[in-house]
This record gives sequence, structure tokens and C-alpha cells, in this order.
Amino acid sequence: MKANLVALVFGVVAVQLAGSARCGAQNLALTGVDPDQYRYADFEKFQGRSRSGDALIGDVIVTGGSLPWDSIQVMVTCNGKASFTTTTDAKGNFRIARQEHFDSVPVIGKEKSFTGQFVGCRVAAVLPGFQSSQLIIANHDIQSSPNIGSIKLTPEAGSTGSAVSPTSASAPKEAMKSFQKARNDWLNNKPDRAVAQLQKAVQIYPQFAEAWYVLGRLEAASNSQQAQHAFKKAIEADPNFVPPYEQLASLAAQAMKWEEVVDNAHRALELNPRGNLDVWYYHALGNFELKNLDVAESSALKSLSMDPLHSQPATEQLLAVILMAKHDQTGALQHLRNCLTYFPPGPNLELVKRQIAKLESPSEIASAKPATSVDGSDLSKLPSIPTNVRSDSSARSHATGSCRIDNVLPGVTLHVEEFVENVNRFTATEVLVRERLDRNGDVKDRVQSRSNYVATIQKLPSSFYVVDEYRDKAPENTSLGGMIRANVAPALALIFHPSHIDEYEMECEGPVDWSNYKTWRVDFWQRRDRPATMIGFELGHKEYTILLKGSAWVDMSNFQIVHMETDLLQPIPDMKLDGLHQSVDYGSVAFTGTAGFLWLPQTAEVTADIQGKRLVERHTYSKFQIFSVDTQQKISQPPDSPN
Repeated sequence: MKANLVALVFGVVAVQLAGSARCGAQNLALTGVDPDQYRYADFEKFQGRSRSGDALIGDVIVTGGSLPWDSIQVMVTCNGKASFTTTTDAKGNFRIARQEHFDSVPVIGKEKSFTGQFVGCRVAAVLPGFQSSQLIIANHDIQSSPNIGSIKLTPEAGSTGSAVSPTSASAPKEAMKSFQKARNDWLNNKPDRAVAQLQKAVQIYPQFAEAWYVLGRLEAASNSQQAQHAFKKAIEADPNFVPPYEQLASLAAQAMKWEEVVDNAHRALELNPRGNLDVWYYHALGNFELKNLDVAESSALKSLSMDPLHSQPATEQLLAVILMAKHDQTGALQHLRNCLTYFPPGPNLELVKRQIAKLESPSEIASAKPATSVDGSDLSKLPSIPTNVRSDSSARSHATGSCRIDNVLPGVTLHVEEFVENVNRFTATEVLVRERLDRNGDVKDRVQSRSNYVATIQKLPSSFYVVDEYRDKAPENTSLGGMIRANVAPALALIFHPSHIDEYEMECEGPVDWSNYKTWRVDFWQRRDRPATMIGFELGHKEYTILLKGSAWVDMSNFQIVHMETDLLQPIPDMKLDGLHQSVDYGSVAFTGTAGFLWLPQTAEVTADIQGKRLVERHTYSKFQIFSVDTQQKISQPPDSPN
């Protein structure tokens, strides 16, 4: 896909709040030539070609069997210590490459090789019940030969637990056929069909542990009770099957059932004593909540030792809180300061800063008050509980009850209407990071800029609302510029405006913790019997309708939306659009035109998987100024440097 031929616009061209159903809140336009000519070779073919870039690639093979549905961890060990971790894709391929930090900037000029630091280190796969071969990274020219080879996994003799259940070998032909069809549907991004095939497989063969497990993984995105049932059925079919225990521990953590968390994590560790970073994390979390501080500390340290890239960022902050409870202020401070080096902007980072400030306070050090539970004080607050069971959302949350959707929506709708009716322009300082990645995850282009940003909202005579954005400085990058630009943040909440809300089915789950907020989580998905007007694509002269699903986290105290995420309900094969993920964090901003505050986007991220490429934009907003509606005012291009 060439940047000068195809433009992907995540934009608010027309927000329709009344009238015709044709144009919507976001109009995403693709312009240019027929996309069919931009097909990309399979990953295997790509691997065989010479390519440049500071990365190593390889694959994992399961001897005598097929790959599990879950990704397999691959670990690089140097001098007996985990130095890098990655995971396989659905075909068993893995990649060792630099991980971009959230606030990193492009490096221009000479830079040492990233992979050169791993010369002489060992690479192995980690899968319960299997023995891994090891690859040694040699000092070779990765520019011409990035492939380091294949890692082979063979069943481990005498192993109690395994990530692959022997019940699969006993499955009848028809049950296995449905299981394989489900995998193909899953790989083709057809989860509903995959669920139907898995349900058929377990109906034919109720002892099919792996089918029950995968069914639970897919159902967890929409129904945690059904997922829990499926995981328990997997364990009934095969008590030595390891993966369901970890998922049950995660679900129990969301529900704050700490004894269940510990029981399931403990059973997983009995079957697989080495464990993994997630199992040790849940073991630490549950024991902390049950005040078994020594066990919690030991488990948190084990999880942290397996996670050099901090893919489970909550672990180190949890360890710090455990040490606070054990009166070890020095150790807690050290780990909290470590968190500052890799936590992205957001509520958890702010919590860490407050905890550091309190621990550095002479009065706090003198009192040395223990923090043995989550009691509301900054020193005892934990980070948001991560979950590895929700496939449709990157949210880190936990739920402990239920809520009525008809009690929540009126308050949410009122605030969305308030936003549209009381604001016609707001300005901010924006930090924008743009990335274009290839199919294998290589960053092809990356630029970062800071600009004066203006968003305008104007109601037209035709009852449309137009939401436009302006920036006084655009990143200068000819191959990336114009390919992607994200205008999503100001308009996404308009899903809850009266003119659009009937287009979606909605359910409420809660109470749910989102970072430091007590919220209701409202899940929504496009109705098939109503026209979809929020997002539309144009490619040449052809229009495509976009169907959305997602979640909004609503503050229980004031019904303001604090976070939203959306995904495609289904891909668009004609456009090679496989995924479109949008994530926005909101925060309160003083508004002088009315009493109180309005909630505006603080950070936004848009990720598109299109034609074999991944396009990413990350936005951070600050220094807001808000301008109220003047019905006589005409909206025009803002000045170069708005105040």
C-alpha cells in the first residue's frame, strides 16, 4: 500500500444528529486505486526474503501435534536471566525486535544494533507439559539473514499438567472437524461462527477439554458466567489441563473473590511449577488481598523476573504496595520509581506519582503506617486489575455486580447532549505520534509532533453537525503523512446521543473499576435491524457501512464517560480492512459558560489493520480552552497559534 495512493482518514466529516440516516458521526474515506493490487505475501514467504531491519525472526513447531490456539511465549535468556520475551502468532512465528517506549522519539543518526546485545543468548519456547529445544543467537548479519531457525516443542515425560489435553486425541471425527472449522473461522475473524462450531464440538463430545477451553476464551468477551462455565467443563473433562485454571483465576480477580483467585492459581502452579508471569501475578494479588504478605511478595518477584518488558505492568506496582504493607518503604520507593520509566500517561501513572510523594514525605516515613488492604488511601491503592480473558477490549477492569441499563443511559445521554449544545470549539496542545507498521510488526515510519490543536462543532441547516480538527503543525514525513490521520476523539461519545443510541444494543455490567474510577461498563454493538450511521467508508465511488461494537466506562458518581473503546463488528474484506480499534480516555475540563465541567478527550489511540499493514496514531491533549456556542458565529479556520 503506497502512501501517495491510498489515504485512510479517521475523520468526523458529518455528525448527523437528526434527519437523513445516510451520513454519520464519522466518515472514514479511502480514496485512490483498486486495493486488490496491494496484496501482501504470506508471512512464510516474507520470512524467506532478504529484508533489512534490526530484528530476528523464527518459528515454533509442536512435534507430533498442532499448535494450541493460545500464543506461545518465547524467551531470550542471557547469563541465566530473562532479557526479552515475545509470543508467537497463530502460525507459530515469533519476532525479536525493539519495543517502542510510549514517549520515545525517532532516533536519527547512528545507533547500536538492538539485536546485537543478544549474541550468545539462548532462545526457547515456554509451554506447560512440553520440553523446548534451544536456539543460540549467533553473531551474523541480520540484514541478510534474520531467521534464527525453528524451536521444537516435544511432550515432556513425567509432566503432570499440560497446555494440550489428551482428550483431543480421543475426539470423534465429527467433533474434531467442528473444532478445526472453528479455528479457521477464528483466524478469519469470524468469532460468532467459531463459537457455533465449538458448541457443536462439545455437544458431540462433552469430554473435549480444549474445545471447552477455547469456547470459554471466546465467550469471555461478552459473558463471563458462560466463560466460567466453559472453563469448569474443561477442567471436569481433564483436571490436568493447565490453561483453564489461569482463566478462572483472572475471572475471580475481576469479581474480587480472592480465595478463588488463590485456589485456581495454586492449582495451575501444582500442575506446572514453573508457572508464567500471569499465574504468578494472580497468585501474588490473591495472597496480598488475603494478607499472606510473604507469599505475595515471593510470587510477585517471580512474575517480575519473567517479564523484562513489563507486558504485565501492574506487577511491579503490586509488589511496591506489598512492600509498603511490610514496612519496607525503601524497597517500595525503588519499585515505584521503576514504574515511572515504563508506565504510559494515565490514572495509574498519576497514582504512582502520588504514592512516591507520600513515601518521600518525612511525616509519612516517620509514621510508617502499614497498608495491608485496599482501603482508599493512596498508599494502599493497587493498579487496575489486569485481565487476560476479554478478547474485545484492552481494558483492565474487574466487576462485582450488575446494573440496569435503563438507569444508566439517561445520565450518559444528558452529558453528551450537554457537550454538543454548549461547545462549538475547544483548543488544546496536542502531542501526536504516528506509526506505520508492516505485516510483521516492523515500524516503517514513525513521526512525533507537538501542535496547537482546535476542534470545532457546528450544526448545519440540514440538521447535521460537522466536527472538524485543525493543527498548526503537521509532522513532516512524506511516506507517512496523508496515510492516516485520526479525528476520532471529539465524536466517539456521540454514539450515546439520542440520534444514534437506538442503532445499538446495550448492556450494563458493574460496578466495574476503571483505573481509579468506580464505573458502570456499558457494552454496545450495532443492531442489524437499524441503519448504521456513525461511520462510513468511501472507496472511489463505492460506500461501505461500518458496524461497531465496544464499551464505555461511565463514572457511577456523575454518569460521565471516562473511557471508550470500539472495534469493528465485522471486517470489510473488499477493502482488506481487518481491524479498526479506537480507544479514548476522557477527563474533566472547567467550562466557564455553564456551571461545572465538561469531559473532553485526554488521550486517544486509533489502530487500523488494513491491506497487511498496521496504522497507529496516539494523541495526548493538554492545556484546554473551551468556547461556548454562539448561534450567530461562523466557524472558520483558526489562527496559526490559538491560545
